[in-house]
Amino acid sequence: MAQRGDDESASRLPTDSMAAFHEEAERVAQRLEELVNARRAEIRAPAPKARSVLSAEITTGPMPLAQVVGARHSGRLLGNLLVDRGCLTSDEIQYALTKQHDSGMPLGQILVELGLLDERVLLELLAEQLRMETIDLRRTTIDRAICVLLPEGDARRLCAVPVSRTGRQIDVAIANPTNNAVVRELVETLCAPVRLLLASRSEIEATIDHFHRPAITQP
Repeated sequence: MAQRGDDESASRLPTDSMAAFHEEAERVAQRLEELVNARRAEIRAPAPKARSVLSAEITTGPMPLAQVVGARHSGRLLGNLLVDRGCLTSDEIQYALTKQHDSGMPLGQILVELGLLDERVLLELLAEQLRMETIDLRRTTIDRAICVLLPEGDARRLCAVPVSRTGRQIDVAIANPTNNAVVRELVETLCAPVRLLLASRSEIEATIDHFHRPAITQP
């Protein structure tokens, strides 16, 4: 009898092992299918989170730095331009450079104050050197509401006046567009993109006098 029981156990063993093997194979196949389906879902799904975060940063983050359209220096020195055009001699330029070393003022302004150069000639040469547009404030109609966007004290210190607006961009007449500190403060004060136009110092000062002069009341 014992021999017969052992034979029956031996005959059942291959069948039980085969069943266990099939069950394990099914579990592995099911797990692989789940992994594949999960991967397909990741590939097919768009990435709204990345875009929405970027959009939020653009709309709610700090305003980008205002752009400046202004001087694009040609690389040519003003003194060389003046000598090449026959406006001044090398000795006159050297004399003005000595004065500039003591005062720190722009070379062109020194030449005008010394009486060696006409302000309008200087403006034309600076426009060539800096590749900028010029503006004749004597022949320009300026809206008072635009001009006073820059307070009088700032306008005089920066030697600049707003003259017009297109959309958000403000056109500003300026005497010294190469002074980065001045341009930076100008943009920060106006809180807008600016386009710089080259103008003479005397015309800017006259414009400031005109628009910031207290209104005279009639008796």
